[in-house]
Amino acid sequence: MKHRWYGDHSVQTAIWAIGRDREIKYQIKKEDDEIIGMRRRRFWGSDAVRLELQGVGADQRPIGVMVSTNRIDWKLLPPTLLPPNLRNTGQSGYAKSEMSDYKTTWEALLNPVACENVGIDFYALWWGKDLVWDFDNPKDMKAAFDAAHKVAQYLEEEHKVRPVIIFSGSKGFHVWVKAEEAAKVVGWDMKVDGPNFEDPLREQGRAYSSFVKGTAKTLGLHLPRDDLAPNYRQGMVRCPYSVHEKTGQLAYPLDSKQIKVLENMKTLENAEHIASLIHPWDTESFIGSGEKSWMPPCSEVHSRNLWRLL
Repeated sequence: MKHRWYGDHSVQTAIWAIGRDREIKYQIKKEDDEIIGMRRRRFWGSDAVRLELQGVGADQRPIGVMVSTNRIDWKLLPPTLLPPNLRNTGQSGYAKSEMSDYKTTWEALLNPVACENVGIDFYALWWGKDLVWDFDNPKDMKAAFDAAHKVAQYLEEEHKVRPVIIFSGSKGFHVWVKAEEAAKVVGWDMKVDGPNFEDPLREQGRAYSSFVKGTAKTLGLHLPRDDLAPNYRQGMVRCPYSVHEKTGQLAYPLDSKQIKVLENMKTLENAEHIASLIHPWDTESFIGSGEKSWMPPCSEVHSRNLWRLL
């Protein structure tokens, strides 16, 4: 794959490390700017990132990557219950029929009774969920950053966890707490609390979104209902180190120096402005627009804050 960013092995490895135990969704931008979503994909190995992105045409068109906040142990599933190949050997186009049929299989995996019927331990399969605050404010992106920073500081001081602030690559910032810490902070354990409910993933989503909303309220922050979506039953969030298909900027975890740079700015104008402040290099747009994309050296990606997201 020749893509300036996705084609780098360090980037592929970082995206795989985050996405390997999650459902993957591709955001495919068509020529008319319509965004087509392709869910229920997975990364079966580090080379899968390259093969999958190549398969959806990342060299030819803008492709974004979303990951589920639910953590799944794919190793517990037999081959017949895993997502199908993106394409069938010797055939052109996607394996649309197989992917459409898999939706029924996927819905069954979300149900503890259906899992039990095929010998799958539902509570081991869905072993955790990440906690995400999503602050979008295209009219005042400094306000979005300040809100995310305030939540991150609160979580560190009051709950003794280490969240990561991630620039979404577009309209705002995410505050991300990994699954093990999230379960303790929210006080909801899938193996302990899940068996008490008919739809454990839905109840877990309610508990997580309620905690996110409550934290924002405690801090006097406005969080629209739509921005709670990453915490819902099948919530998704932009994958760190992926390219935003609408702006061409990277979704990127911020280190302490980058946070300080943004904290000291009076205004943050747009996605390209933010990207230029946190990355040293500019390059031709990753999505073919007239604007620049900004990036770090690819070799720096894998070691930066990655462990705090796994």
